[in-house]
Amino acid sequence: MPNPRSDADQLARSPIKVTLGDRVYDLPCLRVKASHDWRKKLVEAMAPLVGAFDPAKSATSNSVAEGLTGALIAFPEIVAGLIFAYAGDTLKKDEIEAEATDEQLAAAFAAIMQVAYPFLPSMKTATTAAMASTRNPQPTARFTN
Repeated sequence: MPNPRSDADQLARSPIKVTLGDRVYDLPCLRVKASHDWRKKLVEAMAPLVGAFDPAKSATSNSVAEGLTGALIAFPEIVAGLIFAYAGDTLKKDEIEAEATDEQLAAAFAAIMQVAYPFLPSMKTATTAAMASTRNPQPTARFTN
């Protein structure tokens, strides 16, 4: 997992630094609309993998193995495609595919995900608070005439 970005990096919209092959690249942080569009691509790209683990299918070892095998084969290519989609013209696909390792792609993807989903820690806090309040509702004032 990449190191968390500092407040200064976030406020300055500092690029995401990733190492691919022997070079360090600065990937621009996408603005709201572009980031929203990229997240849609992520969901669309991941849907077939998630669908491979369809709980409606019988949970036989064959169906689980088939889903896992498909995911293991497809996931690295999906991740690479999502990195190139996020980076736009910043990365040369042929050069990266020739020089980078799968580990470097995984680290780059983790760094992108950290920037693309900055709301996750806040969402976790809000979800925890909401769940706690539904389990222990606070008494409310009742007004009567």
